[in-house]
Amino acid sequence: MPGVQKCRGYIKMLFDCSKTVVLPLVRSTVAVSVSSTIMSVSRGRRSRGSIRDPEERHRESSLVTDKHRKVLRQLLTVLEDLINENEAKEDRDKKELSKNVIKRLDPNRDLVGESDIGTIDEAVTRRTRTSSRPAPERDAALKKVDNQSSNVIQRYGKSLDHFTQLSYQIRGSLTSLGGGGRAAKALKEMQESLSEIYNNYLQHLSNGSDANWQKLDILDCVTSLRTAQTVAQEVVDSLQELKIYNDSFMSGLLDFRSKLREAAMVLEFEYGHIGGIEFAGNYIEREVLDPLTTAFETFLAELRNGVDKEVAMIRRAQDFSSQRYLNLTTVATFLSSVTATTLQITAGDQQSVLSIIMNTMWFTSLVFSTASAVYSLLIMTWRQSPVRQFDNYLSPIPSWLTATLRNGPVFTLIAAVVAFSVGLCILAFQTAIQQGHIATAIVPTVFAGVHANFLLLVSAWFLWEQWKARHPAFWTATKENFLMPRLNEIKKYRDHSRDTLENIKESISRFYLSVLNLRDRIRASSSGSDVEIDIEKDADITSQENVTPAVELEHPSSGLNELGNEKQDVLDNPNPELLQANPPIEVTPSDPIEPDTGGDEESIESVLEHPVFQPTLQFSPSLTFLAFAYGNRTTIYDPNQVDPYFPIVQSIEVDDNKPIKLITWSERDHLLVQAERFINVWKIDRSSSKDSTDATKEPWGSITFDTEPSAIHWTSDDSGDEVEDMIIVVYQDLVSIYDSHCKNVRSIDFSVHELYIADAVSLDSSRLLCLAGDTEEGYADRVIVFNFETGTIEKSDYVYGNDNHTLILSKKKDKALLHGSENTITLVKIGDDRIQAIDLWPVTPSYQELQTPGGAIGFYGKDDELIYGVSGYEIVILRPSTGEDYFSYNALHIVTSPTFNSEIPPPVSFSFRPDTVPYRLAFGLPDGRIKVWSIQSNMFFKDGGPGVELITVHDRKGRDRDPRVSEGKCFTIMPPRESKDIRQDLE
Repeated sequence: MPGVQKCRGYIKMLFDCSKTVVLPLVRSTVAVSVSSTIMSVSRGRRSRGSIRDPEERHRESSLVTDKHRKVLRQLLTVLEDLINENEAKEDRDKKELSKNVIKRLDPNRDLVGESDIGTIDEAVTRRTRTSSRPAPERDAALKKVDNQSSNVIQRYGKSLDHFTQLSYQIRGSLTSLGGGGRAAKALKEMQESLSEIYNNYLQHLSNGSDANWQKLDILDCVTSLRTAQTVAQEVVDSLQELKIYNDSFMSGLLDFRSKLREAAMVLEFEYGHIGGIEFAGNYIEREVLDPLTTAFETFLAELRNGVDKEVAMIRRAQDFSSQRYLNLTTVATFLSSVTATTLQITAGDQQSVLSIIMNTMWFTSLVFSTASAVYSLLIMTWRQSPVRQFDNYLSPIPSWLTATLRNGPVFTLIAAVVAFSVGLCILAFQTAIQQGHIATAIVPTVFAGVHANFLLLVSAWFLWEQWKARHPAFWTATKENFLMPRLNEIKKYRDHSRDTLENIKESISRFYLSVLNLRDRIRASSSGSDVEIDIEKDADITSQENVTPAVELEHPSSGLNELGNEKQDVLDNPNPELLQANPPIEVTPSDPIEPDTGGDEESIESVLEHPVFQPTLQFSPSLTFLAFAYGNRTTIYDPNQVDPYFPIVQSIEVDDNKPIKLITWSERDHLLVQAERFINVWKIDRSSSKDSTDATKEPWGSITFDTEPSAIHWTSDDSGDEVEDMIIVVYQDLVSIYDSHCKNVRSIDFSVHELYIADAVSLDSSRLLCLAGDTEEGYADRVIVFNFETGTIEKSDYVYGNDNHTLILSKKKDKALLHGSENTITLVKIGDDRIQAIDLWPVTPSYQELQTPGGAIGFYGKDDELIYGVSGYEIVILRPSTGEDYFSYNALHIVTSPTFNSEIPPPVSFSFRPDTVPYRLAFGLPDGRIKVWSIQSNMFFKDGGPGVELITVHDRKGRDRDPRVSEGKCFTIMPPRESKDIRQDLE
C-alpha cells in the first residue's frame, strides 16, 4: 500500500535525523503510535486523538527539536489516513455482510429495508468509533446509539464496557492499598468471567431472537454463569475482609450475584436437558437476561461511589494504624538510646549483686525496646503491602499467632519499660548504699510503684473493655447464664433472710401481746370482775395485720312482715343471727355466642375453579405418540409429523364398551388402558403400525379385578439383565406388582399392619413410597417408606389434608407430589434418614398471589427440579428459590391465553410433550377435541397451515405484574369418527 510505504519512509527519515539523543524517544513514540494504530484498526477502541498523545507528552522536552516535530506530524498524518481507509473498508464489509445474511435467511425477501440496515450498521460503527473518546463526548454518543437500539444485549455490552473501565481504576487503588491485592484479583477475575459470557454466548443473541441458542451448549453457558457467581462471592468476601460495609453497594453486588445464580438455575433446570432448541421470540433475553442486566446496571451505579469512598476511608484508617506503630517505633527507639547511654555509665562499676541485677535489667530492656521497634516496622510494612492481610478472619494462620504479631510491639515495649524501671530503682538503692542516704532509694521507688500500679489498673480496665467489645455474644451469654442467675440467687437469699427476720419479729410481737392479755385476764379473775377485752390492743393488732372485711352484708326487709317493720322481724325470729342476708344472686347468662365459622363460606369452600383433570391424555416418554381416551376408545396420534399434523396411528376400543378412566405410557411405549375393573396393556410399535389398517389389536395382557383399583402406575425393574416395565396396582390394603404381560409378580398385604393404602409408587427393587392411613379411619394422612422385603416402615411423615389420592414421583426419586386435596399441594422430600412433607403453595411469595392448581400437577425440567400446575387454561411453572438457607419456590411462568374465552369449554385432561420446553401443551376437551399449544417452540406449526390459528399468550411472574404479551399458535385435533372412517384415515 502507498500509505505504508510513506510511513516507512518517514520513519527512516526520523531515525536518520538523530541516532543518539532522540533515538529512544522516537522508538517509544513510534511503538506507541503503531500499537495505537493496530488497536484502532482491529478493534475500533481508540480514537485519532489518542495517537497524538506521544507528541503532546514530549512537547515540553528540550531534546525534541522542530525538525523532529515536523517529521512526527507528517508520520501521524499518514497513520491517520490509514485508519480512515480501514474504517471505510470495514463499513462496506459490514453492509455487505448484513445483506448476505438477510438473503441467506429469506431469499424471497425484498430488500426494501436496506436503509434501516445501513442505519443500524452506522450506529454500531459510531459506537465502535466513540468507545475511546473523552467521557462527555463518549457518553453523548453512546446515549444517541442506545436510543436507536436498546435491546438487552446492547445494554449488557455497554455495562460490561463501563465495568471494565471501573475495574481498571479501582484495581489500581486497591493494589496500592494495604491488603487490597485479593480484592483487585477478584475484580479482575469477575471482569474476565463476564466478558467470557458476553463473547461466547450473549453476543450470538441478535435481532431480538433466541434462534442462535440451539447452536450453543447451554450447560457450558450455565457453567460460565456459575463461575461468575463464584467470583462475585469472592469479591464480596474480599471487600468484607477490607471492612467495606457500604449497604447500598453490598446490596447491589449481592443482588447481582443472586441474579447470576437465578439465570444459571433457570437455564439449567428449564433447558439444560434439551439437545436442540427451536425458539422463536426473545424468551431467554426477556426472562433471564433482562433481570440480570438490570442488576448489573444497578451494581455499576453503586460501584464507583461505594468502592472509591470506602477505599479512601480504609486508606485513612490504615494511615492511622501505621501512625500508631510509627509512634511505638519512636518511643522504643528513644528508650533504646537512653538504655544504651545508661549502660555505658554503669557497665564499669564494681561487681556486686545490685550492679549485676541492674545491668541485667537494662540489657533486657535494650533487647525488648529494639524488638518493639523491629516489630512495629515489620507490621507497618505488612499492613501497607497489597497481599492478603495476616489478621483477617479468612487467614489460615492461627488466631493466637495473629494476636501475638498484632500486639507484639506493645507487649515488648511494656516489658522494656518495666525492665528499665526495675534497673532504675536498683540504681537508686545502689547509690543510696554508697552515699548512706536511704531517702535517695525510697522516694523513686515509691513513685515508681504508684505509677506502675496505676498504669496496670488502667491497662487492665482498657483490655477488659476491649475484650467485652470484641466478644459481645460471649459476654452477654456469660452475664445472662452465669452472673445474673447468681445475683438472683443472692437476692433471693437476701429477701428470704429479710422475710425470716420479719416473721420472727412478728412472732415476738404476737407472743408479747399474748402474754399481756394473759396477765390482764389473771388480774381480772383474781379481782372477781368480768373479763374485759382490751379493745385498743385488738384494734392495734387489726391495724398491724391490715385486716379488711371481705364482704359487707345488709339486712333487707323480710317479706313475712306486711308492715315492713325490720325490728319486729328480728324480735320474732328465734335465731336472729341466722337471719337471711342478701338474697342469693341469680346469674343470668348472656346471649349464647354463635360458634365461629372461621370466616365466610368462600374461605371454607375450595379455592379451585376447575375440577381435577382426568388422566386420559398423555404424550409418550419417547416423544413418539400422543394418546387420548374419549368414551370407550383410545386414539393414538403421531405428534412429530407435519403434513398433516397429528395423523392417527392407531385406535383402540374397549371390548365391553366401558368408559376409559385412565391411560398411561411406560418408558418403553407400553400403553395401559383402564376401564373401571379392567386393565389392558398394548405394545405400540411405530414401524408395525405405520402400514396397518387394523384399528384394534389384541392386547399383550389383561387384568380383571373384583373391585376398582384406587391407583395404577408404571415402574421399571432393573434387577435383571434387561430393564422391564412393571405395573403397580393399589386397592385399599393390597398392593400388587405385575409385569408388562399382566402376570402377577408380587402382592403385599398391608392389612397385617392395619394400614389403608391410597397410592403407592416404587422407589427401588425393595421399597415403596405409600400414601397411607389407618384402616379404621379410611383416609390417607401420612406418607411412608415401606420395605416389603423386611416388612417394616423405614420412614414416615404426616401430610396436609386428608383427601389426597395421587402420588407423582420425580425421575431422581428424591421428591414426590401429592395431588387431590382441594386446598393444598404437598411436596414430599425423600432423604436418606427422613422424609419431610411440605405444603408447597404457602412457601411461594405472597406478592405472586398464586392459587392452588386444581387440574393437574407434576415435575418437569432437568432432574425434575421444576414443578407445573394447571387449572383450566392457566399453567403455572415453579422453580426453586435462589435462597440457600430457606426452602421455597417462585413462579417462573404464569401462562394464560385470553384467546380462549368462556365460549370454549374448559379442558378435562392435560399433557405436555416431555424433553422440550414446557410450552408444547395439549388440552383434552369434553367433546373429544384436543387443543395443542406451541408458544415457545412455535416453529413446529407453520404459518398459514391447515387448522393452525394464532393465539395471544400472556406470561407473567405474578398476578400483580403486567403480562408479557407474545404470539403463539394452536392446532385443534378433531375427535375421531366411526371405525370405518378411522380405517380410511389410516389407509
